[in-house]
Amino acid sequence: MILLCYNRLQIKCLTEHHLKTEEIKNTNLDQYILGASFCRKKYKCGGVCIYISKSIQFSAINPEKYHKENDLEVCALKLNVQTYNFIIICIYRSPTGDYTHFLTQLEIILNELHNISNKSILCGDFNIDYTIDSCRKHLLDSLLASFNLFSTVKFPTRISTHYSSQIDNIYVNGYKFDFSVYPFTNGLSDHDAQIITLTDISTPIPEKSFSLIRKVDNNTIRNFVYSLNENWENVFVEENVNIIYNNFVNTYLRILYASFPFVRLRNLQNSKPWLTKGTKISCLHKRRLYLTYRNSTNPNRKKHYKRYCQILSRVITAAKRLHYSRLISQSANKQKTTWNIIKTLTNNKKTSNITTPINIDYESPTNLIGIANAFNTYFTSIADNLLTRNFSETDTTTNDDPMSYLRHNFKYCHSQIKLKNTTTYEINKIINSLKSKTSHGYDEISDKILKASTPFILSPLTYIFNKVLSSGTFPDRLKYSEVQPLFKKGEKTEISNYRPISLLPSLSKIIEKIIYKRLNCYLLGNNILANEQFGFREKSTADMATHALVNDIQLFLDKKRLVGGIFCDL
Repeated sequence: MILLCYNRLQIKCLTEHHLKTEEIKNTNLDQYILGASFCRKKYKCGGVCIYISKSIQFSAINPEKYHKENDLEVCALKLNVQTYNFIIICIYRSPTGDYTHFLTQLEIILNELHNISNKSILCGDFNIDYTIDSCRKHLLDSLLASFNLFSTVKFPTRISTHYSSQIDNIYVNGYKFDFSVYPFTNGLSDHDAQIITLTDISTPIPEKSFSLIRKVDNNTIRNFVYSLNENWENVFVEENVNIIYNNFVNTYLRILYASFPFVRLRNLQNSKPWLTKGTKISCLHKRRLYLTYRNSTNPNRKKHYKRYCQILSRVITAAKRLHYSRLISQSANKQKTTWNIIKTLTNNKKTSNITTPINIDYESPTNLIGIANAFNTYFTSIADNLLTRNFSETDTTTNDDPMSYLRHNFKYCHSQIKLKNTTTYEINKIINSLKSKTSHGYDEISDKILKASTPFILSPLTYIFNKVLSSGTFPDRLKYSEVQPLFKKGEKTEISNYRPISLLPSLSKIIEKIIYKRLNCYLLGNNILANEQFGFREKSTADMATHALVNDIQLFLDKKRLVGGIFCDL
């Protein structure tokens, strides 16, 4: 069942989808999201669902307490389109279901939904043939008429060689909508789809979205590298770390912005890139074959149609496999590409660009600046708030000063930390160890671009980083990061359900690795780190930590000792 608004498919109501709950959640329809659904748990087949366009606002309605498999399977949602607020209800009733129970529960549902909105569209497979004047038909019509719902389908919805019936229907409020209804033969089922067009309701057509990205390819990289071959004299004549770094990065960014201009790309969302023109023609031919065999008594036509469907299915499967294999083989990061494919196929890839309102002091701002400021305030204050709360809840008089702890555990003084100068060889090795990612911080210098320009910037970078090590001053422009909120779980409107992800400047990663290497050598050389620490240490793995834990437990158990464990997530 398909609802059409202004020549654009907006809502798809499906009956007998035959899917389980987890299966339907992982079913992906291009440009649609699952609005509401019901899946059978006891019996096979059956089930109903509603897919809705991503551009329409809606709220799900859950009439789960009225479900009874075979008798009444229903899902519903409320739409907010312009000034219209109306309800879409999708129903399936099995031919073997209890008809009296169906009518009773349907009346209860309609009574409850009528309190939400008096505008409704009821559609589904009722398994009541409207081509025959029957008692069941009159009972259903009488019930629905009491809610001002009237049948709109006046044509057969299930057609075969020997008979036709009208067991699918769409009911609308007689004076609430201006509409037209017509059938659509899809070849996916022996039921034809019914399309209703609401001519007095227009939904916003999604605007064509574009993205501005810098053009990074072999030609622009070659031009960038050639332009870097210039004098870095303004770097070597200064002594102040911030001035030195600013002179370097200003020159570097000027060349970068000139070499990689912005290009405007249209955001195309094609969920079936493997679908070729020839495959589309074959699908249309399949539909023609279906209509031919359905209206014919010749059994050979049905055999030919079934055989054609099997061949086409194998061709589509092979095209999918070839497309995804090509994506993986041509990818520089095969693991990431593989996971992106899995997320796309299982409908777990987040592609929505809709701004979610965030609850802040009982308000829900939807503007981008308000949301950004709210996240900035929350992320910058959460540590202080937790610290204040923790100290207020504990007796601070029993807490030792951190310096007292160090003096107690280390009775002798260690030698002074001396950060030796770095070399062009070390910097080059660190840069080459970075992954060729296109992500970047606020300065737009990605690891990929940095690696391409390495031979031309090693000398100024060595001078800058040695100044950082000798003066103990970290460049101010490397202290900034681009923070992106990552949704974890719970309500998307709650700001506490997001975690910050910091995109650091690529150049800051280099100096951090240089300092880390020297600090780590000092800690290991003076035996400051505990042997029980396995995390964030070279040549230490989770397997080694697990082995040490199990080994200690086994030793104490062999000595007939009791063993207990306290596990902390810090």
